[in-house]
Formats: sequence, structure tokens, C-alpha cells
Amino acid sequence: MYKEALYEQAKKNIDVKYFLVDSCVDLPNVCSIVFDDYQAAFVAGVMTAKFFANWNLAFIGASPSFLSDNFYYGFFNGLRYQGYDKDFEKYFISNEIVGFVNPQKGRALADKLFSKDTDLIFAPSGASSIGVLQSAVKNEKFVIGIDRPFEDLSENGVVFSLSKRIDKALYKVLYQSIIENDFQSRKVLFDFSNGGYEIPYRKRLERVYGYYKMKWYDEFIQKVINDEIVY
Repeated sequence: MYKEALYEQAKKNIDVKYFLVDSCVDLPNVCSIVFDDYQAAFVAGVMTAKFFANWNLAFIGASPSFLSDNFYYGFFNGLRYQGYDKDFEKYFISNEIVGFVNPQKGRALADKLFSKDTDLIFAPSGASSIGVLQSAVKNEKFVIGIDRPFEDLSENGVVFSLSKRIDKALYKVLYQSIIENDFQSRKVLFDFSNGGYEIPYRKRLERVYGYYKMKWYDEFIQKVINDEIVY
């Protein structure tokens, strides 16, 4: 794993500054940049329950892991928070980390689920989620985009996307460390409150779902940012 590789290099080169994304290393020359995936998945769950209350859902993770659990339980609790009480199944691409890079298996698994009356799949599974999107388009079903705006790949089959703004996070941390000459060995958490996650293409969503649903979303996300909602 890259975390272990960076740890070994950082220990050997203590005068070199390192920036680690999506993981943490406790060394004086490493700044760890992490994202609140649980919060993002919770938001996705609440939106799904609000917009698609009667749909049948499924979850596809890359592999059994802490990361997959964060996404699954965030999504699950978001659904329950908004009153969605249907059961939905959890599946994995693989038992190993290669589950993040197998779009063919993601597509095949999604095909099976869509053939069994699943309407929408949430698949935070790295590159494998592209296969799930391809299946949704083919079967005229739907996915929640993950990591980047799936609308850039296909407006068909995408209800909305959770965009992880690694670019914004890196810019903020690097600006402070290099331009302001203020490198800090710490864990920096990014979420909806500081631009780490966002739901992109809001104007498109308003055209699709209407003014009032998106007004509800704006008010809801502000409550999340203000810590007015326990999730």
C-alpha cells in the first residue's frame, strides 16, 4: 500500500515534506489529508430517501474494509434518518483491494442487481464504479456518482454525484505549506463545510428535480455544515 511506502520514505528523509491523501501517517514531516466519507454518504442517503422514497436500492463496495464501512453505514443511516425503511443488500466487488480496479466485475454485478428490480445502486468502489455506471445506462437504471461528477461521463443513469474535491484540498494545504511557508504535521479533515465534498451541477439538478426539492437540499446541507444534524 502507498501509505506504508510513504511511511518508510518519510522516515528515511526526515528533511523532506510529504503530503498523504486519504490516509494518515504520524511523522513530523507528513501532512495527512483525509475526507469525511461517512458524512458524504449520509448526505447521499438522505437525498436518496427524499427524492426516491419508493425505489429499490443496493450498495456495492470495492472490498470489505473500514472505508467501505464508512460509506455503507453513512448511506444506511442517511436513508433511515429520512424515513426510508426498505431493506437493501450490500455487495463487494472482491475480498481484496483489487476490487477498486475491476470495472468489468462491477458491471457484471450491477447487471445482476438491476435484473432483480434494483432501481438505484450506490457504488463507492473506485474505478469499478465506472462499470456500475455502464450497467445503469445499458439497463436504463441509475447510480449515484462517486469521487467525481459522473455527469461528465453520462447524464443518463446518474441521479446525482458525490464529488470528492482532492484538487481543492491539495490547493489549500499546499498554499499554506509553500506560499505561506507554514507546513504543519497534522491530519487535515475535509468535508462539505470546507469544500472537500460537494454535489456538483446544482442547476442541472434543479431542472431535473425542481426548485423546491433543491431548496430543501440547500437548507439541509447548511444544517449539516452547521452541525445541527446528528449523523
